[in-house]
Amino acid sequence: MGSNELDWNEVKLAFLDPKTWLSAWTQFCQNILTDGFGNFLPSILHAMGHDTLASNYLTIHVYYLRALAFFTFAFLSDKYGKCGMFATNLIGAVGYAILIGVSNSAVKYFACFVCTIAVYNGTGLNLAWLNVNTAPQYRRATAIEIQQTVGNTAGAVADQIYRSSPYLLVRVSRLVPYPSPSV
Repeated sequence: MGSNELDWNEVKLAFLDPKTWLSAWTQFCQNILTDGFGNFLPSILHAMGHDTLASNYLTIHVYYLRALAFFTFAFLSDKYGKCGMFATNLIGAVGYAILIGVSNSAVKYFACFVCTIAVYNGTGLNLAWLNVNTAPQYRRATAIEIQQTVGNTAGAVADQIYRSSPYLLVRVSRLVPYPSPSV
């Protein structure tokens, strides 16, 4: 444990550490995916031709897989002490490419499952990575605060991607580049 007195030098070192800013940029990109996909999944499903009620019911299965994958990857990451092997953003980019490139609604729905694995796991793994790789406590606290501050500004960007209907092809294609910084 560190001292109970704030060490301003450690705060300064967190601001100067490239790892902090890399993680902050990664968190920003991940949060664009999380906010865009999470907030607009019912609208995406509705744009596939489902009615409003079905669109909301169909999100349940996607969110169930999200939770199952998140807890599974968190458990395995903790058990083996490795976060990197669970970086699933390349899979997510494939999911977004499927969403954009096919016209079959069943295949697009499958792509939503593929996307959700990357969208929600990358955010948590990035936070864990910075937490484990930054010390001592005041540098870590400052680095995480920078990461979360930069990351949370992504909500303003994600809302601009889905400004109006149709929600599916053109706007989802704008999300494809965002998994790449986390890979």
